[in-house]
Amino acid sequence: MPNSIKVIFCSLLLTLSIHANSETNAAQYQIKQVVEQFKQSIENKDKEAFLALFHPSAVSWVGVISTETINLLVSKDPRYAQQPRIMPGSPKEFIEGIIASDVITREETNHLQIVTDANVASVMFEYRLFKDDRLNNWGKENWQLINTPKGWKINAVNFSYTMNPTLISGNSAG
Repeated sequence: MPNSIKVIFCSLLLTLSIHANSETNAAQYQIKQVVEQFKQSIENKDKEAFLALFHPSAVSWVGVISTETINLLVSKDPRYAQQPRIMPGSPKEFIEGIIASDVITREETNHLQIVTDANVASVMFEYRLFKDDRLNNWGKENWQLINTPKGWKINAVNFSYTMNPTLISGNSAG
């Protein structure tokens, strides 16, 4: 291959690589904004803003109660052995539960990881849910998102759920 063709080919590859990297960086920024809007809509009890973050088709929403929480519940009452570990739900049920409650609810997130090609994305983070500034539960959360003409939309949420043991034991310290 003549040198001029090699230079053109390498330049083209570099340009495509820079463009793809730029798209990915923009997507990551936009997805971080979705995470922030998610947290703000919970804190503001804003059902419309919360539901706007989700794809309008059926969204998978599944929680898994941690073994630690199930074991602690069973130690307090053996009937909890029948408790299903899987908690299906929906974004609508979640936000309506928050709105119906008199407590102030907020979620903190840490260790955000985003994998995307600017069309689809997987987001994983650790969360901590507070009610009236008291830690209620925590775990890891995983979202699947798709890039639509109306922006990034969440189409699946999976999360682990570990309840604050002091809430189970009835101890007011936390």
